[in-house]
Amino acid sequence: MPIHATWAQPVLVTARELLALPEDEWRYELVEGRLVRMTPTGDRHNRTSARLFVAVYAFVAPRGLGEVYPQESGFLVSASGDPDTVLAPDLAFVARDRVPQPSVEGFPRVVPDLVAEVISPSQTLPQLRQKADTWLAYGVKNAWILVPETHSVEVWSAGRPPIVLGEADILAGEDVLAGFEVRVADLFPL
Repeated sequence: MPIHATWAQPVLVTARELLALPEDEWRYELVEGRLVRMTPTGDRHNRTSARLFVAVYAFVAPRGLGEVYPQESGFLVSASGDPDTVLAPDLAFVARDRVPQPSVEGFPRVVPDLVAEVISPSQTLPQLRQKADTWLAYGVKNAWILVPETHSVEVWSAGRPPIVLGEADILAGEDVLAGFEVRVADLFPL
């Protein structure tokens, strides 16, 4: 049984150490050098994430616009010299001219152009809003929060207030994925 020493100083972890952690039942992100444990996702979350991935990939791939990364893909977004921050959205898009070449073994040091987060039972909407704000602070152009419970999407963009889209609305790629459109209702399983 693990012992939690609340009096101990938190140990900072690097992105390299995060990558080398042994496999267990948890997923992790790294925020300013501190591990953040996330529970595995469930059916509704996974199906929603998959539907979004398929829609975005089907638009991006034939046009050669860049790379679409599935859930659990980590990105090293902190500036060099700062404690490492590795965030893992449920979907990320990186434009072709910004994709690391050649591909790297660990976490790419690149801030995606677009990220999407699907709320899961272990998260709250305020937590994901804070994460969207964090993504924007690191330089992401658009962050989408998908809420399966209400079949809605919040669109976060730098320099403007979030927009909430319902089932009857269209989620558009705006200037990041110009021409991309998907009906919000099509992203959520029944």
